[in-house]
Amino acid sequence: MGEKYMSLEKNIFNEFREYINDFHTLNNVSIFGAGSYGIKVYKLLNEKGFNIENFFDNNEKLWDTEVDGKKVLNPSKISGDISIVVASSWSKEIVKQLKENKIFKGKIYLSDPWGNFCDTSISDEDIKQLEFLYNKLEDIESKKVLINVLKSRMCIEEFNNVQYEQYFHPIVHAKNNDIIIDGGAFIGDTIQALNNDKTLNNIEIYSFEPEDKHFSLLQNEAKNSRFECFPIKLGLYDKDTTLKFFADEQISGMCMVEENGNIIIHTTSIDNYCNEHQITPSYIKLDIEGAEKEALIGAKNTIKKYKPKLAICIYHKYKDLWELPYFINEIFGEYEFYLGHHMDYWFETILYAYPVEK
Repeated sequence: MGEKYMSLEKNIFNEFREYINDFHTLNNVSIFGAGSYGIKVYKLLNEKGFNIENFFDNNEKLWDTEVDGKKVLNPSKISGDISIVVASSWSKEIVKQLKENKIFKGKIYLSDPWGNFCDTSISDEDIKQLEFLYNKLEDIESKKVLINVLKSRMCIEEFNNVQYEQYFHPIVHAKNNDIIIDGGAFIGDTIQALNNDKTLNNIEIYSFEPEDKHFSLLQNEAKNSRFECFPIKLGLYDKDTTLKFFADEQISGMCMVEENGNIIIHTTSIDNYCNEHQITPSYIKLDIEGAEKEALIGAKNTIKKYKPKLAICIYHKYKDLWELPYFINEIFGEYEFYLGHHMDYWFETILYAYPVEK
């Protein structure tokens, strides 16, 4: 069935490459979204040499204002074959709005919330890794997720959620007696989800969260859990170090390790922490704002030794979708791959990896 599905979608990877690479041949574009998300994308495109003609926004209070000398216009003025980059938390609704505009004949491009789209081109190596991922995925549902995510990034489809809860994949999920590394524990939402599963018993959770406000709430959640929970005020990386971290308070989830970050965080590696505290993890979850690859490098010995189940976010950087699975296979091998998407927007594409029995 997988081969049949691939035959129906055999051109999707090249279509995706053409869509992304064609964007970089454009001279003039407009941006739909004049909030902080749109302004971030504007700055990135401006640095790349794009001529931004104007902004559009559904907020009438912004109409006829300016962003860096560029007018913000009423979307009713959209017509013709202009190219529009959608840069808004309301992208799903905006894309639908543009598609329903009978006099708009142009192309729609969807930027990710971090603006990585602005600097992305697709090479032969990217196509090779996408094809590898497709063939590596264990079931047709995972293959459909991959195709849907690519089509959604091209504004052909809407993001579809899988039927199971995030981090509770039918095969890759927590079980009794698991020792869990929760990388990017946030305010303890993963602890809470595990706590709500009454079939689980005797679990240890090591929750890593470097941000002050989040850590305080995480501590409360850990204290109220029926499991043994250990909140750790550190980020996960490839080594013990100090990093700058950017958090956009206006857009939930807009966080990233950046040189000009507004928050300083301290990090450790999974190898260092597990060695020091004699931990033998059986499940590692990573949702760490674009530092997933570095954290995996810092977990190399632990993963090779203990073969834990993995749940890795692969959406923070544009190419994480295919580069991280390829990297995991190259470094660790011997894992089955499954793919899940858990939001009707850009966020929450998860690679679930299950160790192969020898």
